[in-house]
Amino acid sequence: MAQPLGATIAGVLDAVARWADAGAAELLEQHWIVAGDVTDERFHTPGEPSPSVILLRAGGGFGRTVRCDTGLAALVGACDGELTASQIVAALAALLEVDAAALAAELVPQIRGLAIDGLLLPAP
Repeated sequence: MAQPLGATIAGVLDAVARWADAGAAELLEQHWIVAGDVTDERFHTPGEPSPSVILLRAGGGFGRTVRCDTGLAALVGACDGELTASQIVAALAALLEVDAAALAAELVPQIRGLAIDGLLLPAP
């Protein structure tokens, strides 16, 4: 953990106040950006087309690590502030050939968690 933690704790409390009770529509209509200290780590088994493990790591604060699937990793990778989460989910659903509503329902709690943990930030 990065010290001191005062600013990190204040940020988490602000994020909880802002996003804990936000509805799915509000989270999906938000333009998100990835926090500057977040990295993506992937583990591949030789010969396999997809990674067996995908981790998102916060470099500062509590150093939060989140294990994610392809859908969440792709959503985070596309969060540059240009598109809403809803637009990204629709594009991902088409690419992955899955139902957009089901994908959104799966991703909304994860978006909320990443926002509360400070890995995703609302675009300015």
